[in-house]
Amino acid sequence: MLQTPDYARAVLSRAVEPHRSPRYIKEAVRTRIRRQKLLYQPGRRYHILLWEGVLRTLLCPPAVLAAQLDRLAGVIGLDTVELGIVPFTATLKQPPAVGFWIYVDRQVIVETWHAELWLDDAETVAMHLRAWEALRDSVLYGTDAHRTIARARTHSARRETKDTRFLAAVHAEGATMVDHPGSTRPVGDHPLFHAPRELIPHYPVAQDPALGDCRGAARVHASTLKLPVWHRPEDSALAGAYAAALAKVARHYKDLL
Repeated sequence: MLQTPDYARAVLSRAVEPHRSPRYIKEAVRTRIRRQKLLYQPGRRYHILLWEGVLRTLLCPPAVLAAQLDRLAGVIGLDTVELGIVPFTATLKQPPAVGFWIYVDRQVIVETWHAELWLDDAETVAMHLRAWEALRDSVLYGTDAHRTIARARTHSARRETKDTRFLAAVHAEGATMVDHPGSTRPVGDHPLFHAPRELIPHYPVAQDPALGDCRGAARVHASTLKLPVWHRPEDSALAGAYAAALAKVARHYKDLL
């Protein structure tokens, strides 16, 4: 309900990896964003709890996380939303577990690794209501929640600043086409490989690799600077100049910290 499009896209992209099957991430992102208009309808009330760890976990580039934190800070004060944060320092009556939603005390939706469970028997609903009340005793609201988000935002900005300084230094050396890690996507995750008929209607079958097969490549992609693709003999001098720029900045990385 509170995710930005870029953050939702990053979370959903990670969530489908264990399934090793095609998922329609674009439509799922659009659905999540459309659902947010309910936040502004009079008469509705949403009570939302988040673990502080969620505010600091890098499932996405730092800039995307920073925008998501700004989004969370912006909903504090809405008359339709009560946003609470369970801080790292809280004494817990209920241990961390999977996420769940309770609808008008009649239905529970539980998110697991492999499924979304819709449960409506009275005993299950009552158990999740008790878990909710136990968690509420450890929650920060209002100004305290805003401060917790602000601290996470500052932490994210520090990480982003180091990356940005390094990238700016590389650009200053003339390697202007270098970009942040994660600014593109791994080729193996492209929809063309997993749902080719969306782009080529008469294509017979999906291509290998399956989504999630190239996990090592995905990890490298998420932590490696993006470089242009050089494939012509006359590009060798340009490739050498980029390598020299990166090597020079790397030798002086301590000056950027």
